[in-house]
Amino acid sequence: MLRIKRLDKLTDRSMPYEIFLNDIKLGEIKNNDIALYDLKNGDYNLYVKCGEMISDKVTFSYDDHSTIELECFPKYSDSKIVKAFYKTIMNKKGITLNKVKDFYV
Repeated sequence: MLRIKRLDKLTDRSMPYEIFLNDIKLGEIKNNDIALYDLKNGDYNLYVKCGEMISDKVTFSYDDHSTIELECFPKYSDSKIVKAFYKTIMNKKGITLNKVKDFYV
């Protein structure tokens, strides 16, 4: 099971994050929501995107007995200066995507 939680933040509250698995759009996740997906065995990379902002890719291996838990949230605020910093200096890497748990049963 792949579980992705989007933390409740004011920034981008009304905009869904797009979820990409191996560079293919898997779905979307709204603010303060959880997305659950069943995967086939294999190696994956995942990232989320919102408008121009994107997260780093998280890579993981999955098998029938594993559970992968990730959480995402914006690094930036609604401030135009901070947003401009992430768009330019940080190369649009304005979303945090962390692996919370990676365990096998």
